[in-house]
Amino acid sequence: VGAHWEASITLRVNPSESARERTGSEIRAFDQGLNDRLVFDDGESFDNPRWLREQLAVLESLQRDRSRCKRGSRGYHRLTIRIARCHRGIANRRRDWLHKRSSALVAQCEVLATEKLDAANMSRAPKPKEDPLQPGHYLPNGAAAKAGLNRENLSAGYAAFLKMCAYKAEEAGTRFHITETRQVKPSQRCACCGATAPKALEERVHRCEKCGFTTGRDRNAALVMLIDAMSPGYWAALDRARKKKATPADLARVSLGSYSAFLRNRVAYAQGEIDHASSQRELAGERSVPCFTAPGTGVVTDLRGACESTMLLGTGNPTLVP
Repeated sequence: VGAHWEASITLRVNPSESARERTGSEIRAFDQGLNDRLVFDDGESFDNPRWLREQLAVLESLQRDRSRCKRGSRGYHRLTIRIARCHRGIANRRRDWLHKRSSALVAQCEVLATEKLDAANMSRAPKPKEDPLQPGHYLPNGAAAKAGLNRENLSAGYAAFLKMCAYKAEEAGTRFHITETRQVKPSQRCACCGATAPKALEERVHRCEKCGFTTGRDRNAALVMLIDAMSPGYWAALDRARKKKATPADLARVSLGSYSAFLRNRVAYAQGEIDHASSQRELAGERSVPCFTAPGTGVVTDLRGACESTMLLGTGNPTLVP
């Protein structure tokens, strides 16, 4: 719409010279949201730019002026062009941010994990609530508030960011792990003990009633995804073990895959029981991280030595992992 032109330039280059390079070897997981656009397992976060909200007043004014014009008139056409330019600017800023963040993450990470989000399901309109006392009449169902939330969810570009990370990770040789949300339930599961508890959307702090682990809701979800990426199928095996329906393979997965020094260190750092410098030394391979006590268990975990004494996740029993 309007006088808008784009130039497409094709270059012939050597594939080896144009290949995407990975410069780091970090292992990270992130959760996508609206309050913070990205929240990582180590607590780092990126603010949500909210491109649409910044231009919402301008769009409403232009659309209101256009509604007063006769359809097909010169004024109607002029306002349509201005509205299209505004939407194009929002889309360009969103695409630019997503490309820069996804490229930076893929370049610095050897393993990158997140969850599978269904934007269509998240932006579904609420069902009408019929008044049982007055047939044919309906009670408030929060549709107005949900409409604003749906607009923000669609403007964030969850699916576009996952697609960018996926193809860039394949080009750079980064392992991109997507956790199945319905099976693992990262927002409901405790990263420390594995217990699940429903949370309302307004609850932004994770507090586990079973083990006492407390951290931000999105950070806890990122830790759950990180564990799922480093030990795929672990959470499902743990759930079956708690229901006493585990197979020998499930028990072996829980025993051997639960809380390596790397994963235990990440959760300990999230609890504030080891400082950032110790966390970075452990990630660099220096065995200098002190002991800490697993919350709610009293079990002291030692992250040093050739055989690392770790806590069997979900049981509180110490075990030796060669």
